[in-house]
Amino acid sequence: MNLRSIILFACMNGLLAILTKAVNPNPSISTQITSSRKPQQELSIEQLQQQSKLITVKVLSNDSWGSGFIIQQQGQVYIVLTNEHVLSPGKQYRIQTADGRIYSSSLLQSIRFNDDLALIQFRSAGIVYPVAIVKETSSLEVGNRVFAAGLPFDINPSKSGKFELTTGKISDLLNQPLVGGYQIGYTNNVKRGMSGGPLLNIQGEVVGVNGMSKYPLLGNPYVFKDGSTVSEARWQEMSHLSWAIPTSKFLHLYIQK
Repeated sequence: MNLRSIILFACMNGLLAILTKAVNPNPSISTQITSSRKPQQELSIEQLQQQSKLITVKVLSNDSWGSGFIIQQQGQVYIVLTNEHVLSPGKQYRIQTADGRIYSSSLLQSIRFNDDLALIQFRSAGIVYPVAIVKETSSLEVGNRVFAAGLPFDINPSKSGKFELTTGKISDLLNQPLVGGYQIGYTNNVKRGMSGGPLLNIQGEVVGVNGMSKYPLLGNPYVFKDGSTVSEARWQEMSHLSWAIPTSKFLHLYIQK
């Protein structure tokens, strides 16, 4: 990592917020959160690649996997956010970090979501991992550049499960959430295996959680939480976009008001 990246991460580590409803009630748990009042410096694609790779993990469930990202740390314990649909009920889970190490992990039962989100934890005794910087998404606008990170499946075994960062922009912001909490529509490709990975802005802050790919093959994913559906024309528009859950769906659990 070059000097500029080291300085960047050092600055990131200074951005701490106190949790009010923690995954573990110990008040020393912290997460890194930024607001729209102090815009962060824009990063290069190389810096975004480096930063997002370090926070993104592979969530292993038997012979399958999805993605996730580290959002909290308490001593040796790390908390990972992912999609609920990534986790097979009743299975044993493992986390593979960016350095290739694999850790046993467990589902956190103390916080449950009403959306397609879940928290799992793992313990690392000898290695310290960086934590994602999470952005409040009230300032998101159509046209903003975004970057989707994850570890997709690939028909080429040598490429399957390798970290990937796709580029694009926000194309749609729904006023009300779809089932699962999805509200951010964006042009990036989100491949199988990237569900649960972070959606980042140009400053490297997490603004959403990947989870719904373009061109659904089965069913109708475009159903709002109130049970209403979209028109055929609107369905076609939405099917050309990937969809993410905004950070507002989980930040309210942690931010001190």
